[in-house]
Amino acid sequence: MISIVLIAIFVFQVLPKISKKVSELEEKAMEQKLTDNNEGNKYGALIVIIVLLIFLVVALVS
Repeated sequence: MISIVLIAIFVFQVLPKISKKVSELEEKAMEQKLTDNNEGNKYGALIVIIVLLIFLVVALVS
Protein backbone atom coordinates (compact mmCIF):
# COMPACT_ATOMS: atom_id res chain seq x y z
CA MET A 1 0.00 0.00 0.00
CA ILE A 2 2.75 2.44 0.95
CA SER A 3 4.70 1.58 -2.20
CA ILE A 4 1.66 2.41 -4.35
CA VAL A 5 1.40 5.81 -2.65
CA LEU A 6 5.12 6.44 -3.13
CA ILE A 7 4.92 5.45 -6.81
CA ALA A 8 1.90 7.74 -7.28
CA ILE A 9 3.73 10.65 -5.61
CA PHE A 10 6.77 10.02 -7.80
CA VAL A 11 4.74 9.76 -11.00
CA PHE A 12 2.54 12.81 -10.38
CA GLN A 13 5.01 15.10 -8.56
CA VAL A 14 8.58 14.28 -9.61
CA LEU A 15 8.22 13.14 -13.22
CA PRO A 16 6.36 16.26 -14.44
CA LYS A 17 9.08 18.48 -12.95
CA ILE A 18 11.80 16.41 -14.60
CA SER A 19 10.05 16.40 -17.97
CA LYS A 20 9.46 20.16 -17.72
CA LYS A 21 13.17 20.76 -17.11
CA VAL A 22 14.10 18.49 -20.02
CA SER A 23 11.68 20.24 -22.37
CA GLU A 24 13.05 23.66 -21.31
CA LEU A 25 16.59 22.47 -22.07
CA GLU A 26 15.48 21.11 -25.46
CA GLU A 27 13.75 24.41 -26.23
CA LYS A 28 16.91 26.38 -25.42
CA ALA A 29 18.96 24.03 -27.61
CA MET A 30 16.52 24.49 -30.50
CA GLU A 31 16.61 28.28 -30.16
CA GLN A 32 20.42 28.19 -30.19
CA LYS A 33 20.35 25.99 -33.28
CA LEU A 34 17.96 28.39 -35.04
CA THR A 35 20.14 31.42 -34.27
CA ASP A 36 23.20 29.52 -35.54
CA ASN A 37 21.33 28.65 -38.75
CA ASN A 38 20.26 32.27 -39.21
CA GLU A 39 23.86 33.46 -38.84
CA GLY A 40 25.00 30.89 -41.42
CA ASN A 41 22.22 31.87 -43.84
CA LYS A 42 23.11 35.54 -43.48
CA TYR A 43 26.75 34.95 -44.41
CA GLY A 44 25.80 32.51 -47.16
CA ALA A 45 23.55 35.10 -48.82
CA LEU A 46 26.31 37.71 -48.52
CA ILE A 47 28.83 35.40 -50.23
CA VAL A 48 26.37 34.61 -53.04
CA ILE A 49 25.72 38.33 -53.64
CA ILE A 50 29.46 39.08 -53.78
CA VAL A 51 30.07 36.22 -56.25
CA LEU A 52 27.20 37.42 -58.46
CA LEU A 53 28.57 40.97 -58.40
CA ILE A 54 31.99 39.65 -59.47
CA PHE A 55 30.37 37.77 -62.38
CA LEU A 56 28.46 40.94 -63.33
CA VAL A 57 31.64 43.03 -63.35
CA VAL A 58 33.48 40.40 -65.43
CA ALA A 59 30.58 40.26 -67.91
CA LEU A 60 30.46 44.05 -68.22
CA VAL A 61 34.22 44.36 -68.69
CA SER A 62 34.40 41.66 -71.35
